[in-house]
Amino acid sequence: MKILLDVKFLIITILLLNQYLYAQMSLNLSGGLSLPIKPSVFHEEWNTGLNFNLGLGYKLSVKSVIELRFSYIKYNYDSKSIPLGYELKGAEIEKLIPSINYKIYPFNSGILKNQFLQLSMGYALVKQNKAEITSIQSKFDISENNNSAGYLSFGTGIDIKIIENMKLFLSGIYDQAYTNLSKFKSIQFISIQSGISIML
Repeated sequence: MKILLDVKFLIITILLLNQYLYAQMSLNLSGGLSLPIKPSVFHEEWNTGLNFNLGLGYKLSVKSVIELRFSYIKYNYDSKSIPLGYELKGAEIEKLIPSINYKIYPFNSGILKNQFLQLSMGYALVKQNKAEITSIQSKFDISENNNSAGYLSFGTGIDIKIIENMKLFLSGIYDQAYTNLSKFKSIQFISIQSGISIML
């Protein structure tokens, strides 16, 4: 009889804990633009990139959230930087960034109640894809280059509840990744993102 009671207590505890955990979790989907800032060769010769983000958040308190996030960013080389008479194919930089994102809501009331500040740390997998440069008289290849980098970002944003378990959000983030690529020792960019957060 005692064993049966213990089993019932364990099942009830697991169910309650499961309900509590899921009530505090959210699925976050977003996308936007990533603007090259530094170094100058990155800013001047590469186009604004696209970013896509998937995150699973856990509400630590009323005012703070921690999130496991995966981001994908892709940049294309600006064709205007190619000399006349030459053609470029395949010049791209891709980044896959797993990170831990901490978000805090510092204001208690007023119009800034839904504003948040965020800090992220993670690891960036950077890939400079193979490129081909051709002209009437010549052709040469730029080999693929893979690298990894420490990643750090901070930013701010605002979210707006649209229904009970769903919010829209908009954020601006300053990002920095460190690599061993010859021209990109430190890649700095600003990401503008909008997305949706769904409470699970």
